[in-house]
Amino acid sequence: MIEKNIISIGSDSMYNKEAAGKKIQKCRRQMGITQQILGDDIGFSRTKVSNLETARNDICMTDAVLLCEYLNVSLDTIFYNKEFSTADFLIVSEKYFKNEKISKKERNVTLKILIDNYLDL
Repeated sequence: MIEKNIISIGSDSMYNKEAAGKKIQKCRRQMGITQQILGDDIGFSRTKVSNLETARNDICMTDAVLLCEYLNVSLDTIFYNKEFSTADFLIVSEKYFKNEKISKKERNVTLKILIDNYLDL
């Protein structure tokens, strides 16, 4: 039985509102802004931001999209309740770089960004 506050959103991932609230709070704090500022900027009350961060309220997709756009994070940052391991990264990367719908130029730009910003060569 799935707990009331957890919703299945994939084969091996779960949305947990407590974990999501902590992630929202962490992102907000990393930006150095208060709940009031965040709420004002995206049209939420400070109370609503607080309730999302403390898991008193569930987060709907519309609110999640607004939050993620403002906090400049992807939806999986909030919803994916599993650590993204090196193996996970490699699987996603392989799918990306083998995807023929993504142009060779775009793949090369992506690879250059990864090398320039994340690898010490």
